[in-house]
Amino acid sequence: MSSLGLNLPALPPALIENLGPFLFKASKNKTLLSLLLLPPVLYHLHADYLAYLSLGPGGVPHNAFGWLLSNAARLIAKETRSIAPYSPADTDGADVGGPLELRPRSGDRPTLGSHPLPQRQTDQLPARDIVDALKSALLEVHVNYHDRTATGTSKLEWHGDAIFVGAAYEARHPSSMKGEVAHLHENDGSCHVLLVRDEDCVEVIEKGWGERHGLAGVLFPKGLLLIYAPRDWEEVNVVRGIMERGVVTALAG
Repeated sequence: MSSLGLNLPALPPALIENLGPFLFKASKNKTLLSLLLLPPVLYHLHADYLAYLSLGPGGVPHNAFGWLLSNAARLIAKETRSIAPYSPADTDGADVGGPLELRPRSGDRPTLGSHPLPQRQTDQLPARDIVDALKSALLEVHVNYHDRTATGTSKLEWHGDAIFVGAAYEARHPSSMKGEVAHLHENDGSCHVLLVRDEDCVEVIEKGWGERHGLAGVLFPKGLLLIYAPRDWEEVNVVRGIMERGVVTALAG
């Protein structure tokens, strides 16, 4: 009789005799399987870590801890090219100089790294002089609105030049952006721009000039877009226009 007062049938002697070797064999096979799987798992993790490091610094620590954070962010990241999150207003944009109108970007979109932090493109990388021209373009935007904007190092990425619209906008629209409208990524030539109007986000995405941040609508506003690196001087002007649009619409409220 068991300790609970139940009459349990006795196990057959043959079963008891064979149970020990069976369990030992199962444990041995499990250990062997684990040893066989360990090398490819470690190889995959190492390759993923190197891929993360290749994106350069930005947003999270550029080390193993940042890699873990970035992989955790994959669990909450969203798709980045649909226009479903937006509801464009039926307006002519007269208060900001008219609607944003972009020509279609030629060619394929660049490939982005698989890690949402930092969000970077991995091909179609521009020459150094194009990156320098983009830095000058951001400064020009600031100069045009110098009385209401400021420049400095990005507060979101901890690296790269950024433009801020000041405390007045942040007071009206508190968010995780800390007043930051745009910042540059020198390692790949791309930039992030906050577009506060849905119709502008739709225009940029549909014309092929960018896509949402993977955490837009989660940790950041849905209008935070990655603008692809310009490939020539003409495209520098297009990206400059998108950055200026971000500033103008933010200042307009």
